[in-house]
Amino acid sequence: MNRLPIFLQVRGRRIAVVGNGSLAARRVETLARAGAEVWLLTDQPSEEFDALKGQYRLGDLAAPEAFAGFPIIYFAYEPEEEPDEVQIARARKAGALVNVADYPRMSDFITPSVLDRNPLVVAISTGGDAPLLGRMLKARLETLIPSSYGRLAALAGAGRAALAEKLSSHQARLRFWERIYDGPIAEMVLAGDDVTARTMLEREIDSCRPDGSASDETPKGEVYLVGAGPGDPDLLTFRAFRLMQKADVVLYDQLVDPAIMDRVRRDAERIYVGKKRANHAVAQEEIGAMMVKLAKEGKRVLRLKGGDPFIFGRGGEGLAEIAFGLGEIAAIGDDALLQQVVDRGRKVAEIDRVALGRGEGDEHVASSMRGAFRRKSCKSEAAGAASDFGQSPLSQNRRAAFPLFASG
Repeated sequence: MNRLPIFLQVRGRRIAVVGNGSLAARRVETLARAGAEVWLLTDQPSEEFDALKGQYRLGDLAAPEAFAGFPIIYFAYEPEEEPDEVQIARARKAGALVNVADYPRMSDFITPSVLDRNPLVVAISTGGDAPLLGRMLKARLETLIPSSYGRLAALAGAGRAALAEKLSSHQARLRFWERIYDGPIAEMVLAGDDVTARTMLEREIDSCRPDGSASDETPKGEVYLVGAGPGDPDLLTFRAFRLMQKADVVLYDQLVDPAIMDRVRRDAERIYVGKKRANHAVAQEEIGAMMVKLAKEGKRVLRLKGGDPFIFGRGGEGLAEIAFGLGEIAAIGDDALLQQVVDRGRKVAEIDRVALGRGEGDEHVASSMRGAFRRKSCKSEAAGAASDFGQSPLSQNRRAAFPLFASG
């Protein structure tokens, strides 16, 4: 990353724009919409600014102190114009950060393509190397992120203070919001019923438990076993990436590439449990016991293994150890995964194999199998914990991620 992405508060601050064409007009419009006090430094505004009257003040570019007092100055030259390096140097000498449109190497900062779903804002930048590509990606995101997500973000913002008073733990608040975004409150907002959603959110804040769970929810930890593959992050399945972003604690080994670890949630606790020949940082039995202990504390635990965890990875043993250590567990896998557990000698009391249903055109889903490993005393709904397996386009690579759902 060559540039630091920052969302800057410009409301009420003096910002200058140098230029007199359509690009300068767009800069003025964007800055005014963000609440800045915009000054247009030009001799005489062109007709491009007729629709922007009242949104900017006019300054004298020729004045000796034209750039004084502006922390940020945009130079918006038209394609046929050459940048005035003398003016740019004067602006820097006055202490301003400078942006020169279409000249990233002359700029202290660059302006990204922006998807505005206020207060949700997505900024996309290619570092000035391929601005058209950035705009194309923005266009794709426009279709994936409807405007209702902005209202959902606003609803969450309205409830943050009340939740902070109720829950002091960052982890508890995180779990609370994950539950809200995946549940009926978010669905209400996306359907346009903001009033009902707000009432439901207030009720959830009032009644939630100290760990962020719902008052009528059985607190549970979760354990996921994810194979990191050959080390290329682009080969991770969508589900593997989602679980890596969801985990509270990550246990990883030396075969996991640093590029894979970069995809793990930033604030997750990371525990190294790697092994070398005759040098085991943590014994296999201790790893299983550690995952069970952490899950019983209500944490979401990710065991991230390099390559395929079921080829020289003792994945079957680890899965069975967790199954015996916890009262309830379900796994996503296939026939080979089930056989691994049996072959390792960690026999589980009962194995149910349920073929996933398939929709028209989803033939690969029909061949996927979901195995639920659990004691006889476990509740039958454990098998349904992972019913969405096979829904992502990458689900054919079934060994890439094996999430385990457990409750202590």
